[in-house]
Amino acid sequence: MATKAYLNVVLVGSILLAVLMNASDARPAAFNAPSNHYNWLSSSGRLQGLECSLCKDFVALVRKALDSGESSYVPEIAKLVCIIKYKEAAQVCDGVVTLWRPIFKFAIDKVYLSPENVCGQYLGSGCSNSTIPELNYYWNVTLPSVPKPPVTPIQPPTPGARRLRVAHISDVHVDMLYKVGASADCGLPTCCRFDAIYFTGDLPDHHVWEQTREQQVDIYRNFTALLRKYFPNVAFVAALGNHESVPVNSFPPRYIKGNESMDWYYPALWEFLSPWVPSDQKENVLKWILQNITDPDDQLQWLIGVLQRAESNGEKVHILGHIPSSELIKGYSWNYFKIAERYESTITGHFFGHTHHDELGVYFDPANTTRAFGTAYIVGSLKTDGNPSYRVYEVDGGYANASWQPCTGDCKRQFICRMRNMRSGDDSIPC
Repeated sequence: MATKAYLNVVLVGSILLAVLMNASDARPAAFNAPSNHYNWLSSSGRLQGLECSLCKDFVALVRKALDSGESSYVPEIAKLVCIIKYKEAAQVCDGVVTLWRPIFKFAIDKVYLSPENVCGQYLGSGCSNSTIPELNYYWNVTLPSVPKPPVTPIQPPTPGARRLRVAHISDVHVDMLYKVGASADCGLPTCCRFDAIYFTGDLPDHHVWEQTREQQVDIYRNFTALLRKYFPNVAFVAALGNHESVPVNSFPPRYIKGNESMDWYYPALWEFLSPWVPSDQKENVLKWILQNITDPDDQLQWLIGVLQRAESNGEKVHILGHIPSSELIKGYSWNYFKIAERYESTITGHFFGHTHHDELGVYFDPANTTRAFGTAYIVGSLKTDGNPSYRVYEVDGGYANASWQPCTGDCKRQFICRMRNMRSGDDSIPC
């Protein structure tokens, strides 16, 4: 049984962290140059001394508990933060912490992170004096020595040229515990004829406190089975979201073996995706997003190689991801931006989800901040607690020398079904 004094310390620490996390959270309006990429952090006040000190004090408290062998107190701190900050029910917080506890313990035993390291990652490098190379917030991937080709203005599609239709779906968050009559139905259009479907992640629902590995596998199995049934001759390209794993956000690297590995998921994922993915790409499917801070498994370096081959062959590339590039760990965002700028003539679209909002992101040239060089298409969610939506793009493609640019204006369509509090079977729902 914890002493009253120690419980008071735990409570105070939790409140301090909750105050810290409630600090102003301004977001960037554009994807700017790497050197300016996180200026919004300092301008929002989150790098002020108070927040930095609170963060370091809290992490030191947790670190002391771990070092003294009193790790049983850490889950209690996490539960209190969950309740105070996120205002979740105790049942939810208990479930989330229970799922995350073994992953957290495994990770914390493998690497020592000081208060400066942790708070520097959360609040920015101004709150850290980190000397650990892996935590260098602006680590660099290596671009090839091949000169960047001259940037040429994008030309309008050839009049009468073929256009491909691409459906972009994200953040479905299927509730496998749904009961008929408990939520409204939505009659989305079913008459579309697509050439491709882009899915940018997050099939499972948000009940992260009670998910199981079996549920996550079943959801993807059912989803891909429906795609094969209703879109048998349509290309399907997918990215994993942070909710695909159990516990949420946990994607251990390939060198982790045993029960802590992703062996329960990735082989099944390959089985579900293999009808659409060439067999020689199996290794890339099994090498998905990882937890390393510095270019996990050389993922970005691999991307550079693919983009360089595409550039050399005169090909165009669409990149799919779940979390928009402006919202990633700083080092990853920095390098992704650098790659996007280098290969702007090859990459004709960045497609993301995650935010649950219908958005566009704009990449700006660091040498000329008035020149935009790329667009991120961020699609809304199909989840029924907002405005369920997906996008249909008409892409200039499928013929020689096509630009492969998603069309704008009258050839870009979005279908949004506005939901009301209606029961199943009510055919008067306006869509």
